[in-house]
Amino acid sequence: MTTEDYQKGLSQVKTGRITLFVIGGFTLLVGLYVIISGNNIFNIDESVMIDAVLLLIFGFISYRYPLLGLGLGLGLYLLGQLFIIIENPEMITKGIFIKMYVVYGLFMGVKGAYSIKSYDKEEDLFSKIEEIGQETTEENGELR
Repeated sequence: MTTEDYQKGLSQVKTGRITLFVIGGFTLLVGLYVIISGNNIFNIDESVMIDAVLLLIFGFISYRYPLLGLGLGLGLYLLGQLFIIIENPEMITKGIFIKMYVVYGLFMGVKGAYSIKSYDKEEDLFSKIEEIGQETTEENGELR
């Protein structure tokens, strides 16, 4: 893996993280509007607020553990959409392009996090090989 691939992976992780924050923040704002106004035109209950908070938490987790945070965020979003579709099958077509964009953004973030993880493992392997090589040259009295 090259450094260009690593930079692309970082960019994909950033896109996935931003997607988590936007979806979680928007859902939280809509939920707060419903709670404050008392006008439940969106048919929102407490579980949607919990979903929004969890998406935001997974976004913050993705700073330290990108694969874990983005993977859990993608899974939670898909599970939430599945429950919405089971409850009301007409919702599958409403906002389909936004849903596709969110899933695409989160999937690309997970893909980027996986590529970064494999790059880090590859770098660790090369650094260990270099350390072993330096130890053997020091034992022979040769310096690089």
